[in-house]
Amino acid sequence: MKRNLHWIIIGLLIILALTALVWWRIFNRNTEPAPSARVSQPAAESPVLAPEPPKLAGTVLVGTKVKTKFYLAKDGKRYVFPDDTKTFETWKSVLPPVKNVSQEQLESYPLGGNVWYRPGTRLIRIQSDPRVFVVAHGGVLRAINDGNALAIFGSPWVALVDTLQDYYFTNYTIGEPVGAPSDYSIAAEQGKSTTIEADKGI
Repeated sequence: MKRNLHWIIIGLLIILALTALVWWRIFNRNTEPAPSARVSQPAAESPVLAPEPPKLAGTVLVGTKVKTKFYLAKDGKRYVFPDDTKTFETWKSVLPPVKNVSQEQLESYPLGGNVWYRPGTRLIRIQSDPRVFVVAHGGVLRAINDGNALAIFGSPWVALVDTLQDYYFTNYTIGEPVGAPSDYSIAAEQGKSTTIEADKGI
């Protein structure tokens, strides 16, 4: 009797073990991820493309309401030629003809700031400062004395000095003074600022 009970217990244990194995397989099959999820590939990153410049980039625009001139740069922004300065005249020789556009089209381009004087064309001073400055690449003003101005720009240099309103000085950066005629080259400065974009680092 005891021997039969022993075999009965062994049989029950085997049945329990097989039952547990079957349930384990069923459970794993239901929780196994789908093939698409099992081998998931990272999504390919789409390249970030720079916005295309507007069709009129590089053009001087004038709207219908005011006659202020704006330079439309390749960054899609319009830069102002201040009306009460000769800024536009310093760039005129390297710019295409002015183009008239509707006020709506003009205002569709966000403002980017003011255009600086083209380097090597004219000299600048302001009413509240007796110093005279030459314009260097990137909107940098460098103080210059009479002797160096004469050596660099010739005898008519005094006629090249424009007096600007003080508030325009906030558009420029003050650099180191010109220490000698060899310290400032008109050709080199204009070579670095062949366009308004180049001068502004756009």
